[in-house]
Amino acid sequence: MLEGWGATAQGGLRMPNALENAATHVQDGTANVALFRAPDMPSGSILVLDDAPEMRSVFVNVLSEDGWEVVATADPDEALRVAREQQLAAVIFDLRLGGSGGTSFYDALRDGGHSLPAILCSAWGEAPEVAASLGVPFVPKPFDIDALLSRVSGAVNGHPSAVLEALPEQQGTVSRQTGENAAR
Repeated sequence: MLEGWGATAQGGLRMPNALENAATHVQDGTANVALFRAPDMPSGSILVLDDAPEMRSVFVNVLSEDGWEVVATADPDEALRVAREQQLAAVIFDLRLGGSGGTSFYDALRDGGHSLPAILCSAWGEAPEVAASLGVPFVPKPFDIDALLSRVSGAVNGHPSAVLEALPEQQGTVSRQTGENAAR
């Protein structure tokens, strides 16, 4: 065994001892995923509520690569349960969620006494106005990865000016995009 390397992860990959105890299992709405967070990475979990499986997967990949633990679900009731039971850094939610709306989820979250930072991320045309009425930042889909990460960082660190500034028109202008063109 190599010095400084610890437990064997699935598939025989060796993890450094420093990461051995940092493995966290989260559910992305379809499968369990093991995420690893180094000590110098962001702390806390980001809750993602989106009814599109491919968007949940994009959020999990982007946010976990930035060091966040991610809990992603399509079910607003499950999202509320997670918000009650876990220490969250922020929540990202979609405007339209199948039969229910993201605004209903956000209202229930606030009514439940949760004051965690929230970000509305949607492709629907009325989403910027809805975000403004809720007093939360808005990130349009498809989103620029750097812009999303900036909004998350601003929201978590309590920098409203970084969060609420208007996003430039992004579609097709930045190379680090999700690749999703019409996800809602």
